[in-house]
Amino acid sequence: MTDLHLVKATDMSADGDTILLVYSDFRYGDREIMANVSYDGGLTWEGEERLTDAPGHSIEPSCEIRGDIGHATWCDARNNPDMNIYEVYYKRGDLQTGISDTARHLPLTVWKVNNYPNPFNSYTTITLIYSEGGEAYISIYNLSGELVTTLKTREGKVNWDATDALGNKVSSGVYFARASGADYNNAIKLLYLK
Repeated sequence: MTDLHLVKATDMSADGDTILLVYSDFRYGDREIMANVSYDGGLTWEGEERLTDAPGHSIEPSCEIRGDIGHATWCDARNNPDMNIYEVYYKRGDLQTGISDTARHLPLTVWKVNNYPNPFNSYTTITLIYSEGGEAYISIYNLSGELVTTLKTREGKVNWDATDALGNKVSSGVYFARASGADYNNAIKLLYLK
């Protein structure tokens, strides 16, 4: 199946005659995670797909089949200057087309949320310091605990212009921003002054 690719670690999942295989391969200069699928019990293979293209090694692949969906996880050090610190990444995809969804970091771990300026009168920039690799959502709440709007960021920064989910300006006052779906339980206080 492979030919002088310096394969180190593999994992396999099967459902009937469908087999999903993932492995760590050194052919590109760093260890990358590759995947291949067979629909006839391993007699023929559909062709390799490279799941990663990250600086540093991608290691410890794992996979599972659920229905027609293939799931793959691995560890890599793409966001760490010390290449010995690894984080978990995940891809999933339709087995008919391979595992091709965008990689996202699991779990999203937020270390700090802040904003500037605060107080603000036109907009404030909310910054997340978190493990990269996926979208982050910031929920804005009023003093009554009602959800005002949800903001999405892929870069760790997002501006809030004191509008609600419908685009209407909110009234002056105190609001709270919280990173949702993350290992972060505190909210920061935002003070909007017209």
